Amino acid sequence: MSKPPKEKRCNFYDDEGRARLHKDGTKGCPRRGSVCNFAHPGEPEWRVAKSSIPPRRDLVLDDDSQFYYVLVDPRRRGSYDESTHHRDQSPTSSRSARRLVDVNMSSSRRRSRSPVRKVVLHPFKPESADHKGYTPPGSPRRTRATEDIRRPIPEAARRCSPGRTQSMTTKSSAPTSSRTSVPPDPPFPGQPRSPAVPPLPMAPTFLSQQPSSRDGFPASQGMRGLSLDEQRKVWHERVDLMFTSITTRRDYAKIESDLESFRRLSLSPYVAGLPEEDKSRINEQKIALEHQLESKRKEVNEVIQHLIGTEFWPTLKTPELQGLEKTLADVKKHVSDVKSSLEDLQSSCGALFSSQAIPAGQILEQPDVTERPTKRRRLSEGEVAEGDASGGVSYEPIKLEGFRDKLAGLSRQISDLENHIHQRHQIMHDEMELRIDERLAGEGYLSTVEEIRVPQADIEAVVDARNSALTQNIQTTGGEVGQLAEEVATLIGQRHELEQKCTRIETENESLKSAIAELTAKCDSVNPAIISKEVEALNAALQAYISQVPPIEKRLPVEYIMELLDNEIVSLVREKFTPLLVNIRQELVDKARDDHQRTPFPKTRTTDANGLSGQS
Repeated sequence: MSKPPKEKRCNFYDDEGRARLHKDGTKGCPRRGSVCNFAHPGEPEWRVAKSSIPPRRDLVLDDDSQFYYVLVDPRRRGSYDESTHHRDQSPTSSRSARRLVDVNMSSSRRRSRSPVRKVVLHPFKPESADHKGYTPPGSPRRTRATEDIRRPIPEAARRCSPGRTQSMTTKSSAPTSSRTSVPPDPPFPGQPRSPAVPPLPMAPTFLSQQPSSRDGFPASQGMRGLSLDEQRKVWHERVDLMFTSITTRRDYAKIESDLESFRRLSLSPYVAGLPEEDKSRINEQKIALEHQLESKRKEVNEVIQHLIGTEFWPTLKTPELQGLEKTLADVKKHVSDVKSSLEDLQSSCGALFSSQAIPAGQILEQPDVTERPTKRRRLSEGEVAEGDASGGVSYEPIKLEGFRDKLAGLSRQISDLENHIHQRHQIMHDEMELRIDERLAGEGYLSTVEEIRVPQADIEAVVDARNSALTQNIQTTGGEVGQLAEEVATLIGQRHELEQKCTRIETENESLKSAIAELTAKCDSVNPAIISKEVEALNAALQAYISQVPPIEKRLPVEYIMELLDNEIVSLVREKFTPLLVNIRQELVDKARDDHQRTPFPKTRTTDANGLSGQS
């Protein structure tokens, strides 16, 4: 089923289509027009959509005195006049919007009996009293049948469907369509009776099981707040998890950008000229980055699962919050069931129109004067109406059109209910955040940050210090620039000397080249025969010199040599060996004296001692 039409304007834009400025500096709706459930200025639904409740004062920076924030109980919405809170609109725009709706409604009645095309649902607005009888120019006159469709339901018909009555009284806030059900007309004579329309389903259980509440919230039953330690633990875990998710996401984005760079590098034509080692290294790095990206993606998914499991912002799981969540889930489920049922009904209606179309060429029988006139169609030659041929049940096209209009009205009601649910969900979310902030502020967790005011003297001192540092830096830079200028001048002088030296060397090189050329030419001009003769003569002289026997040398006799060396040898021996021999002689004499004294004298003493003892 296609997306339901947008019947309310996005509250991030004013009625003139200008984007509102948020506290964080952004403008307009953070979601795209295809995602947002409300109309944006660039969409065709903006011109006929209703004005939404503007955002709270603490969320925007626009200077608009008509910003307000109202929580409305769905059971008191009948007494809440939404038009009194909206900004004034020009009568021209509202009149043109109502005229456009009437034109669309009147044009929808001018349908042919061809197979049904997809119905485009336009935004619906209840008609005012002065526009109920308005017929656009060029449209056919309203017949009695079309006027009967717009009549209200009689009291008897209302009593026959208690489920319908209960649902209408419970959901009095939803806009009702001007086309309501009518009692079936009596069939024409000779026409088979059409089957009875099945009754509408009963109202959902969540509408009749809502507990008594105050200010749109159910009464508190056993609400228990978390202690200070429990709140601190919960918020520590949440902050750590947020930091982990931010870090993981940053790493994932960095790895993804690196991998994209490597992929572009591998597809570049310059890589084809690189050696195989570089190519393999690039491929290995790319594969490693792909593995890292996959692992980091798993980490991101795990962190997201943890964030989903924490039910992040509400720190209190109170019974009234559980009741609201359950009611909202039931409403969403019921809306989805109604949408699926509406889709089945539309497909059945299309099939019914395609099967019950009256062929052209056949003229219907003229009914009695007392009965309501019907439209006539012709049947083509040779064709027979399917209802007459098969004997089955036939339906009146006017009733089918009325049934289709009822389906369109039901679809518009469902769309409006969905918009109200989304708006209510946003209001509940804002209210929960506001109450959490108030609770945290009451506990002392949210301390207002005071504006830091720096004295003018401190600012001037910092500026003076910065200026002095810059002045000193400029002076130092000027001295360095002077030294660099001197060095550059020295290098320029050395450059001139080197250029002169290079010029001189080039001149000498040219002279050497010319001398070598002259010698080469002179050598080439000499007769080779003369050179060969000279070489042969030199070779013969060398061989003759080598073949000569060397002369015998004269040798001196040995006696002559000994006579010459005798005196020298004697003097050398006397000089070297005489002190050594004297020392040896002295040592021998000393040793002999010592031996003589140790050996004979003890024997003499022993003999003398023996003689003296014998005499006594």
